Amino acid sequence: MSDAIVIVGYGNVGHHLLMAFSKNTDHKIFVVCKKKIDTELISNPSVYWIDESELPEKPPLYCFLTVRDDQIKKTAESLPKNWLKESTIVHCSGVLAADYLKQICTHFALFYPLNSFSKEIPFVWDDVPVFIDSSDKSDKEELRVLAEKLGAKPIENNDSIREQLHVAAVMVNNFTNHWFRLAAEYLEEKEIPFKYLLPLIRTTISKLDYESPEKAQTGPAIRGDINTIDKHLKMITKMEVLELYKKMSASINPSIKDKLE
Repeated sequence: MSDAIVIVGYGNVGHHLLMAFSKNTDHKIFVVCKKKIDTELISNPSVYWIDESELPEKPPLYCFLTVRDDQIKKTAESLPKNWLKESTIVHCSGVLAADYLKQICTHFALFYPLNSFSKEIPFVWDDVPVFIDSSDKSDKEELRVLAEKLGAKPIENNDSIREQLHVAAVMVNNFTNHWFRLAAEYLEEKEIPFKYLLPLIRTTISKLDYESPEKAQTGPAIRGDINTIDKHLKMITKMEVLELYKKMSASINPSIKDKLE
């Protein structure tokens, strides 16, 4: 077995694992993807861009599967048989069990960073929780050390806790970002720059360093300010946004629900 790391898939997570591993470890890294996309790393002598037909014959130390959750099993099954016996196959899912690959490979592991990744945006790993588990105690320790080299915070995995956190993560990240999108579209219709909201967004997030979300809640709904809410509702023309505004206001303050009908 070599000390190489293979990353199968080059989405957002695969990209940032590659960036981090190439800068913070001495491992040779093989990226399995159809196109050599990242111009910054193409010239890096420790990074090899290959397709599925060029997999190294010698099993790597770790094989990270950074594909969609519904493709993890299929991707693992397509790996060379000697890899499945000798390499540690690592999935990075927030919702699949740590032992999800136990029927497929001899050595399996979990390396799940709880954060949001976008290729176009530089990522800082400092203090990012990374849930780690493995069928092998030494692998678990090596993955813990690997996470620390990135500056991340390794966390002993608990499947139930990780899955519950994933639900909450979708709420605070994906759902919140969708609201940003709707607000941006609303302002675009009025020819008003979304950038005016950025300081407010930063303030909203930073307040959570000091108090709970419940105590940090402000706005017309929590105050029961129906006059302001009614004015807002008259200004919103898209029915989808109108209904979401009503439901969110009622969720913030159930006592005003009847007044929003």
